[in-house]
Amino acid sequence: MDAHWLRAFAHVARLGSFSRAAVMLGTTQSAVSKQVSELERALEARLFDRTGRGAVPTEVGRMLLPKAEALVEALDGLPAELRNAQASPAGTVHVGVLPSVARPLVSRVFERVRARHPAIRLHVLGGVTGQIEEWLAQGRLDIGIVNRYRRSPHEKVEHLFTPALYLVGSPRNRITRGGRVRFAQLAALPLILPGVPHGLRMVIEEAASRRRMALSVIMEVDSLALIKDIIGEGDCVTVTAGHSVTSEVAEGKLSASRIVQPELHQSIMLATSATRAQTLAVRTVLDIVREVARELIRSGIWTHGTR
Repeated sequence: MDAHWLRAFAHVARLGSFSRAAVMLGTTQSAVSKQVSELERALEARLFDRTGRGAVPTEVGRMLLPKAEALVEALDGLPAELRNAQASPAGTVHVGVLPSVARPLVSRVFERVRARHPAIRLHVLGGVTGQIEEWLAQGRLDIGIVNRYRRSPHEKVEHLFTPALYLVGSPRNRITRGGRVRFAQLAALPLILPGVPHGLRMVIEEAASRRRMALSVIMEVDSLALIKDIIGEGDCVTVTAGHSVTSEVAEGKLSASRIVQPELHQSIMLATSATRAQTLAVRTVLDIVREVARELIRSGIWTHGTR
């Protein structure tokens, strides 16, 4: 199987067009079409549905795409990796990160990587834990920063920090301005929470079930940014980790009270791909992520609500 076939296929799949893929590859549309056709013959499967608007990957094409991209990237990076194996790390490192921890983690990691290891290029994707885990399993990511509400069976996961969960509302909300709130008080409040089976939602529902409490979830929203916008303007509240609202609380846009009796916690974990080779560049970025995380904890930025 020719690497050029895989490269052409990956570009067409991502760009949705043979002509745009040809421009990116510096070749002709007919050459790209021929390479994809050769790959289809080798695999004995159709990889694209041609439409008036471009090319859409078939089910087989969607299955092949992450594997093809990983193979192409590994082949493209192999010469540099071998040249620099005994010298300095080089190559692209793919990182998936939760929006709730992206700031200021990503900017600080980027600054250090750029200053210390200019031959490393970061490719950062934002997503929820489920997406990041899927991308890790597909081989699209080298590193993922995810959250956990219970122990994970994943073999390549390490703990970064454990923030407590807070009840969050507008700066005018008397309950969320109180500093602490008993879990039982949540029963009488209009809650906006992520939908089932989100890990945070399941932890809250399980805690309520153990106490035979009925929660009033008036809206399900899976975007934390959108939830914060909604609760900042009205009387609804949500539950989230303390570090995810630190800046809004400091700026007076939101208020937050730590949930007690019982306390609920989240774990932020550092995960690595089990399907991609852990290159020197990946190991270097992992070390920098750990370094920045320790500093954020020491400075108090990530200790808002930690045990």
